[in-house]
Amino acid sequence: MAATNDLIKRIAELEAALAAKTPTRALTIKAGAAGGLSVYGLSARFPTTLYVNQWIKLIDFIPQIKAAIAAGKWAAKDGTPIVVPAGWVTPSK
Repeated sequence: MAATNDLIKRIAELEAALAAKTPTRALTIKAGAAGGLSVYGLSARFPTTLYVNQWIKLIDFIPQIKAAIAAGKWAAKDGTPIVVPAGWVTPSK
């Protein structure tokens, strides 16, 4: 029984050490030689890369994206609900 308790304590220590070493991902931008603008940190593995004219279209489309998020009943992959940031306009129904 003591060995089990020691293992449980050791697992908790290792999990805490791993959590402390896991970096928080900040968003970074890099301009590519071919004219693309990449945003790193949105997904775990790959950057999101668009050309400038595509970024401009996407930026102009932000109000519709915010409205869709605010109107939808979205949930994250793990099932937790997504909290809509304060100040986002919720469309009238």
